[in-house]
Amino acid sequence: MAVRPRGGAPKAPLNASARPLADGRAAPATPARADPRSLAEGRRVALTLVAVGLLWAGLTWAGGQFGWSQRLRALLDLFALAGFGVALLMTFRLWRQRRTETRG
Repeated sequence: MAVRPRGGAPKAPLNASARPLADGRAAPATPARADPRSLAEGRRVALTLVAVGLLWAGLTWAGGQFGWSQRLRALLDLFALAGFGVALLMTFRLWRQRRTETRG
């Protein structure tokens, strides 16, 4: 089934030459190739999220094991929250960049 943009002619699916699935449905659209810089930025975002999450979990565990004060542990939680905020900002910037690349 073709997708109709607002106020325009029907848009051909991205994989118009692809065979339909066994049950008769059309195959899912294949995404366009992303820019290598965009892919690298996506990996950077993923690594940032993993690093912040692991550090946060490790420092939370260490705080419980070594009896750190609640004040210090709350400060570390705030640092982790800031790290997740940075990753969210990076994700938003990447989304906007990819969106402008596809539009043109």
